[in-house]
Amino acid sequence: MNKTIIQITKNVVSSWGMSILQAGIGLVMVPFLLGKMGKEGYGVIGVLMAIIGFSQIADLGLRAALNRELAEKVTHRDEVGFRSLSVSALVLYIGIALITALTGAIFAPALCSLFNVEGQHYDLMVILLRTYAPFTVLLSFITPVFTAGICSFMRYDIQNHVSMISNICISLMLFVFLSLFDGNPLIAWSAVMAGGALLRLGLMAIFYRRICFGGHISVRHLHFGSLMPLFRLGSSMYILQLTNVLAQRVDPLIISRFLGLGGVALYQAGSKLPQLVRPIVMAGINQMVPLTTRFHVSGNQLREQQTLILGTKYTLYLGGMFSAGMILFADSFCHLWLFDKLGEDVQTVALVLKMLAVISLFNFAGGAQWPLVLGKKKIRFSIWLALTTSVFNVILSVYLVGFTNIGVAGVLVGTVMTEIVRRPIAAWYVSWLVGMKLRRYVMLAYVIPTIYILLLILLGRLVVSFSNLADWGSLIVSGCVFGCGAMILLLGFEWRMARPHLLRVRDRLRA
Repeated sequence: MNKTIIQITKNVVSSWGMSILQAGIGLVMVPFLLGKMGKEGYGVIGVLMAIIGFSQIADLGLRAALNRELAEKVTHRDEVGFRSLSVSALVLYIGIALITALTGAIFAPALCSLFNVEGQHYDLMVILLRTYAPFTVLLSFITPVFTAGICSFMRYDIQNHVSMISNICISLMLFVFLSLFDGNPLIAWSAVMAGGALLRLGLMAIFYRRICFGGHISVRHLHFGSLMPLFRLGSSMYILQLTNVLAQRVDPLIISRFLGLGGVALYQAGSKLPQLVRPIVMAGINQMVPLTTRFHVSGNQLREQQTLILGTKYTLYLGGMFSAGMILFADSFCHLWLFDKLGEDVQTVALVLKMLAVISLFNFAGGAQWPLVLGKKKIRFSIWLALTTSVFNVILSVYLVGFTNIGVAGVLVGTVMTEIVRRPIAAWYVSWLVGMKLRRYVMLAYVIPTIYILLLILLGRLVVSFSNLADWGSLIVSGCVFGCGAMILLLGFEWRMARPHLLRVRDRLRA
């Protein structure tokens, strides 16, 4: 078997293991944190993380471009260029992070006032923005240099293992510290999260030295001229990164501004499961940039077309299964999960979960489109498409949350409308980019998975109608029945693809 395929398989399996473990931990942590901090305290975490997330716009798009450029250095076995680019990027990132952290610390009171953080949480939020936030921002700029270097060698499995170890340590320490600490639980939470970020950086630095041409980090490798390709790609990536930040980070801030910290807590709870599911579905796609870069450098358009079709098709299959399940079981799941902590507010949590499941399905429909666009460095069209739709999304979200009675779910209406418009246009562009007609792409990648998802929803409705989802046992059994039915249905749809592999397994068992 091809070494690349073996490595990709290892990466995907490790990513699934990490994501499933993280999902289990995350679902337990939400009611635990709500119980310890209360609804508004949990909302403070959402606002704080959203503000810290906005620091990403300060890296000028270089973080996203670094992975692609290092992958090209690895393809050409350019050790000198790899070291020079890594060290120069590290020095640049440290400088940007320090400036960003200082700016956030200075404007901490203004940020708290802008996002409606009041009462007993105001002073603590200012302190966290001046202590925890700068430290986290600094680490968030340093760690990606080591991560990008490791992933450029297709070792996404190491990134997954490090994430798994650090998440387990963080969760265990949160349980211990929040259970024993008598002071404000937000202080204990910030200390544990900062320690977890430091642990992750240390582990990534260790593996970087083992994998990335010896991992030499030295001032003698510093050469800012090596950053020019990064800036050329990064200038375009910056606009796209800005749109991603707007799409992913602005929702809690809009809610906090108009509905307060309690609304943020409901949004954060509803978004937890989709956030945990996404890495499971996108495990294979997220590691394709080095591969698509290699196809582009070698001029292998046929492999690009195959990657586009298969990446879209199977991501949509898997994503459709998870999205349909979240939509069908959202009400029962949220009631059993959080009713003791939130009461009737779980209805809002369930609505947020359903809408994010729909949005996730549109994202999954993108499949391998973005890795191919980035691998070919043809991102300008995607940038302007994302920018225009994201600005529309933010404006509509502000209006719906601030000036209508829709409530927390208003921030997601614009996102749904944006995805409906954006996805067909993106599909047309990427199919043209790899020299394939849109009709062929749609027929081979979208038609069968769409039929599969529709049948899956019908199957799920039958399971729900014949089930009594009043306790965890019946919910788990119904979910397992739905999952088994989905896999059988998928096998039926892909019988021609699966049959040769099943026959080989049968022959091995007989031997």
